[in-house]
Amino acid sequence: AFYIVMIYQLLVIGVCMLIGVGRNNNYERIIYNMYICSTMWLMIFSKLGIFAGRVATIFTTVEMFLIPYIIYSISNKYTRCICLIIAVAIYLFIMILKVDSQSVTYDNFIFHVF
Repeated sequence: AFYIVMIYQLLVIGVCMLIGVGRNNNYERIIYNMYICSTMWLMIFSKLGIFAGRVATIFTTVEMFLIPYIIYSISNKYTRCICLIIAVAIYLFIMILKVDSQSVTYDNFIFHVF
C-alpha cells in the first residue's frame, strides 16, 4: 500500500539531491532530514502499514515546505513555471493512483463524500 508513496518520496529526495537542498542552511537541513526519516520509516516498517503510515506522516508534514523550495530554487521564470506544472501533474497522478490502489468507489468522487 505504501509503494506509491515510497516511490514519490524517493523521487522528491532524488530531486533534492540534484538541486542541493540541505546544504545551504540549518533550516533546509532539518526539513530535508525529516523527509528522509519519513521515507526510511516507511521502508523499514512497510509490513506494518498503519503504524508506518501514521508515524511517517509526522515527518512528512515538512513536504509542504520542501516541494515549493525545490520549485523556488529554479532561477529562470519560464523553467520554474514548466516545473511547477509538471510537479502538479505528477502530484495529481500519484493521488489518483493512491485512490485507485485503495479500491475506493465513490460516485462523483469530488462532490459526494458519502
